[in-house]
Amino acid sequence: MWRKALVLGRKLEIWLFVLLLMAMGSCFGFRAIYGSWYLQGIGATDLLLGVSRGMSDLYGLPFLYSSKWWINKIGYRAIFIPALLGNAIYCFSFSFLEAPWPAVIIESTLIIAYHLYWVAVMQYAICIAPEGLQATVRALAGSLQYNLSRVITTTVGGYLMSEYGGRVAFRVLGSIALIYAILYGSYLRMDHLQKKKKTIQTESNLCKATS
Repeated sequence: MWRKALVLGRKLEIWLFVLLLMAMGSCFGFRAIYGSWYLQGIGATDLLLGVSRGMSDLYGLPFLYSSKWWINKIGYRAIFIPALLGNAIYCFSFSFLEAPWPAVIIESTLIIAYHLYWVAVMQYAICIAPEGLQATVRALAGSLQYNLSRVITTTVGGYLMSEYGGRVAFRVLGSIALIYAILYGSYLRMDHLQKKKKTIQTESNLCKATS
C-alpha cells in the first residue's frame, strides 16, 4: 500500500489536484466564515442572510439530481475549470456589492462551484486512486478541502479582512481562483494534446505494421 501511495505522489496530476482542492477550499471556507459578516456590514438583515444561504442549496438540487449526466457530459477534470471560474465570479461579484440583496442571485454560482464540483471530486478521486486506496484518497480530498484549507482561510482571510476590508479580501480570493483556472486549464489542454499525439503515433505505427 505504501508503494502505491508513493507512486501516486510522484504524479504531477495529483499535485495539481491537491492545489485545486486548496484553492477551492480556501474560497469555500472564506465564504462560509466571512460571507455573512461582510453582508451584514453592507446592511443585510438576518432574513436576507438566511434566504441567500437557503437559495444556494435550492439552486443546486436539480443539478445534484442530474449530476451524473453533467459530469459524463463535461468530464471529471473539465468541470473543475468552470468551478474555479464560478468561485472567481462569486468573489468578484461580492467585492462590488453596494446593496446586499443581489447576493441571493450570486449564490447561484455555487451550482457549479460547489454542488457539481464536489460530486466530480469524489468521482475523480476514485479514478486516480490505486486499488485499495480509493477510500483513503476520498478522505484526504475532504480533509484538504474542508479542514486544512479552512485553517488557511481563517488566518490569511482574517488578516485580509482586518487590514484591508472585505472588498479587497474577496478580490484576492477571486484572483486566486481565476489564476488557477487559467493554469489548470492550460495543463488540461497540454495533456489533451499529448494524448492526441500519442494516439496518432500509435495509429500510424499500426498502419505501418499492417502494410
